[in-house]
Amino acid sequence: METAADRHRARRPVWEKALDTEKCQEYLPKLHHHTDLMASCIDKAGAKGKKGVLINHWLKCFVFDMVGDVGYSKSYNCLNSGSLHQGILDLEKSLAKAVILWPLPWLVRIINSLPGMSNPMQAPIDFAASNLGEWKVFKRNKGPDILSCVFQGKSDLTYEEEVEDTMMLQIAASNTTLAALTFAMYYLSVNPEVQMALRKEIEANADVTNIASEAIQGLPLLAGVIDETLRMHPSVPSGLPRLTPPEGLQLGGTYIPGKTTVSCPTWTIQRDPKHFSDPNTWNPFRWINPPENHNTKAFFPFSLGPYGCVGKAFAYMEMKQALAKLVTSFDFKIAPGHDENRVIDESKDHTVYSCEPLWLKMETIARD
Repeated sequence: METAADRHRARRPVWEKALDTEKCQEYLPKLHHHTDLMASCIDKAGAKGKKGVLINHWLKCFVFDMVGDVGYSKSYNCLNSGSLHQGILDLEKSLAKAVILWPLPWLVRIINSLPGMSNPMQAPIDFAASNLGEWKVFKRNKGPDILSCVFQGKSDLTYEEEVEDTMMLQIAASNTTLAALTFAMYYLSVNPEVQMALRKEIEANADVTNIASEAIQGLPLLAGVIDETLRMHPSVPSGLPRLTPPEGLQLGGTYIPGKTTVSCPTWTIQRDPKHFSDPNTWNPFRWINPPENHNTKAFFPFSLGPYGCVGKAFAYMEMKQALAKLVTSFDFKIAPGHDENRVIDESKDHTVYSCEPLWLKMETIARD
């Protein structure tokens, strides 16, 4: 009988190929299009909005337009319309419920068996099924897109497994990147000297009117801003659940029984002063000139090992491109009249971060 672990081992190489560095280059035209469009939309919103720009709304439009286009060549048209697809709104509501139930799969089975009750993830499942069906009819192998890689040729997956893969793509490639970009924009807003230094770094190495991905991938401060943000706010703060082996295991003198769900709290470990000096201070320069206490082995925002995130390379490429475009297009700060600490103090762990509203005053930088 095939287990979930067996299926993961069989499927992971396919996903790795769909998201490796070489394949990511094929997605660059789509990434450039959406980053340029996002900047244009924010420019218009900034000109109209008297109380500022709700930056995480536009970041959310950006990441979901990217998920649709790169994932399965679908346009959600969020940026152009300025509004979110209903399926995206349903996905967020379901994640808020699922955070309680995911560590307790037996409880999900009980809930599903009760009259009048339904799977809390049913709406995202239906959304994924709709996107998968549309892709099969209209978009298959017309990419480049991720599904054309993972479902190429004759699939040996069941329909339910194909829907599950599509749903996980929607979740893993959206809210995680959204949270990282939102927090990065917050920290750059309240640290104007870092924002200015980052802008100068990008301007010195890239044509800011048409930022080439290869020109910014190796920039140290840009990488430091992203890594420091992920250190302080890993997109999956409590860590992902894992199952101990049937025989159990010993950890630090403690025996953990077999087939027990465990997790490693990323947020806690990455803020432990044993691993990072002054751990609650956002300091992107620690990644350029590391202090004595800088244990990179304790930095794992994309998880580790055979279950680590296969989309890490693409996520970094997407975040770097988005931040580079925003930092060189706008000078920004917290919008007047808004609580600058709200996004830090009140954002919630819904398995992935669910960020509170972040209002920014975005001033377009004039370019000759």
